[in-house]
Amino acid sequence: MHSQLVTIRFFHETMVPGLLPIAIELESDRLANLKIDSEALYIERQVVFEERRLRTENSPDGRMQEAVWSLVFKSHPYRAPVIGYEEDLKAYGGHGSSSLSSRSITSREI
Repeated sequence: MHSQLVTIRFFHETMVPGLLPIAIELESDRLANLKIDSEALYIERQVVFEERRLRTENSPDGRMQEAVWSLVFKSHPYRAPVIGYEEDLKAYGGHGSSSLSSRSITSREI
């Protein structure tokens, strides 16, 4: 079972409405100066592996939810877990991440 790898930018923050312009500038700066190299990618990948083990593989509830969703949503994207399957994580080699870091992201895009 392989889920399709898709790049999605999703941001969620809770703040006082008056601070929205500052939050947008901070996020813009964070993304514009994002460092993605093989060492950082390896470390983050290990974190995702551990999160999957903790929430799914070592959890009866997690295993059951993944099994139920794969049966209920046979032809819907909900079938695949958000974090991906272990095979997906092993197969991911960082392709596509360079396009994000190769261009500047401005606050207009957030």
